[in-house]
Amino acid sequence: MKRFQGIRRSTTATLAAFAIAGSLAFAGCATSDKGGGKSSADDTFVFGNWGGVIPSFDPHRDGRVDSNLVLFPVYDRLVHQSPDGSLVPGLATKWEFTDDLTFAMEIRDLVTFHDDTALDAEAVKANIERAQSIDDGAGPHAATLASIKEVEVTGPLSVVFHLSEPMAALPTLMSEQPGIMISPAAFDTDLNKHPVGAGMYELASYTADSQATFEAYDGYWDQDAIGPKKIQVLFQPDQERRVDALQTGQLDATFAHTAALAKAERLGIDFEPQVAPGYFHLLLNRSRAPFDNVVVRKAMSHAINRDGLIKTLLEGQAEHNQQPFRQESDEFNEGIGPVVYDYNPTKAKELLAEAGLADELSFTCVVAGAGGFVSQFAELVQDNFKEVGIDMQIELVDVPSTAILTEKSADCGILPYGTLSSEVAATQLFSEKGYQNPGGTSTPELDKLVAKVNEPLEGDAREAAFDELTQYVADNALFINLFYHDWAVLTGEGVEGLEWHNGGQYTEFRGIELK
Repeated sequence: MKRFQGIRRSTTATLAAFAIAGSLAFAGCATSDKGGGKSSADDTFVFGNWGGVIPSFDPHRDGRVDSNLVLFPVYDRLVHQSPDGSLVPGLATKWEFTDDLTFAMEIRDLVTFHDDTALDAEAVKANIERAQSIDDGAGPHAATLASIKEVEVTGPLSVVFHLSEPMAALPTLMSEQPGIMISPAAFDTDLNKHPVGAGMYELASYTADSQATFEAYDGYWDQDAIGPKKIQVLFQPDQERRVDALQTGQLDATFAHTAALAKAERLGIDFEPQVAPGYFHLLLNRSRAPFDNVVVRKAMSHAINRDGLIKTLLEGQAEHNQQPFRQESDEFNEGIGPVVYDYNPTKAKELLAEAGLADELSFTCVVAGAGGFVSQFAELVQDNFKEVGIDMQIELVDVPSTAILTEKSADCGILPYGTLSSEVAATQLFSEKGYQNPGGTSTPELDKLVAKVNEPLEGDAREAAFDELTQYVADNALFINLFYHDWAVLTGEGVEGLEWHNGGQYTEFRGIELK
């Protein structure tokens, strides 16, 4: 790969240094003689993960889907997801909508947090209110929880959510980060140093860009779900290195994009492809000029050669789809189709000239500083833009989501996103307070469309509501997607029970066995 053009590095470590650090981290693991799975004599499960910097171990301040893998072992949620995406009891044993604006939950008895604080209805109320109000209401979950106007404690283990408007996705939302429960006694402590949840594991150590180690919590309410007594997550952004580490026995399991499956198959590694709702998109702060101009956004979308990107970097193993929902989903708009703006550099130049920006558009886009394939995506997009007179500088940062979504200091970011709930995705991407809408831009018409898809609709009515939303999004170029990606779970010898959760693109490490 050729050198990046015009890159600024705000991360403290260079890509080369990280590659060395990643190699050392893998080299420090015990290996088996046969390879394809490390020795389980120490009852430690070692997983290779692509991300290396967690924005925060306070889940009310972290909205990244790819943080789930390290947050969920420590923090349990009110509702769990089965691997196929269906909802099952977690810290809540049952729930129901008693009407469109009232949602009741029963909380599991005899559950304690890691600090021995009891989980009860008051703790649930405190967590929801904290997630809504943290950082003066600017937290990543404020938008998706905005319709909860009150959490009423109706009994020691009973709560009722009173809603200001219908919120059909609320049960699903409680299975994701907004449903995480933190010990109320730890609210005012430094959760980055000592996270206190009610999950299967406690965090033993964490080193950014290196590893996170978890040790089993003896007081967990479902002891049968705990397999290995210790889990170690090693961070390495290069999926080729992860596959090699698995084959040589330095890892028990990892995941990789389907482009890596040919190599895994050659090495005799077991894998299971997964279709997930996740994608990488070019996220713009639409409150800033010139990204507030729909003509400019259309020009940028026409300038990107998505098919070339997929062929060059992903061996064709990705879906070219510019809608915010996968083609397999009920929310996909068949009338629009997957290609909203075709690759057309000539059209892109014409639109830029119409906007008065011929050869004058320059901006900076943040990308994960750890490198890996996201940096390669950015380079190809950068080259595409250069062909039409757009100068996109790439800035490598530790956590791009912090720069553009939390601090809102960046013009643009190339980020992954995905969620099981299409209603949640619509809210996060397009509502005024949506975490994936860094500029907080909206219109009265868009607000109505987002509110409509969150109503408890079914069948044709639900499909029509999503069709209206996706048509508005397409007409206004509000979503510049690069591709939808599929993942594969790769496991070494003797690993059983590892299940990948497509909705949230993570594994919970429940029920793993090392044999």
